[in-house]
Amino acid sequence: MPILNSAVQIAAKPFPRAISPKAHAIIDYVTVGSFLMTAAWFWRRSKRAALAALISGGAELAVSLLTNYPGGSRKQLISARIATLISV
Repeated sequence: MPILNSAVQIAAKPFPRAISPKAHAIIDYVTVGSFLMTAAWFWRRSKRAALAALISGGAELAVSLLTNYPGGSRKQLISARIATLISV
């Protein structure tokens, strides 16, 4: 059991912040723009690919707007929930 406790403590140790919250918000909105531009580019070639890009861009935009960092509009989600949403 002590080995399991040690492993959990190591895994749960917080990671240092690699980028600022403002930079994270900018990267998120650039990602949304790239999804939407990809949808426009694929529209005539493959409607299925364009629809997938639109859905992905919309989901990323919704999460970005509801995130608790500069650039989010409603500040509903906290960063721990974002990791769960993105990993799903």
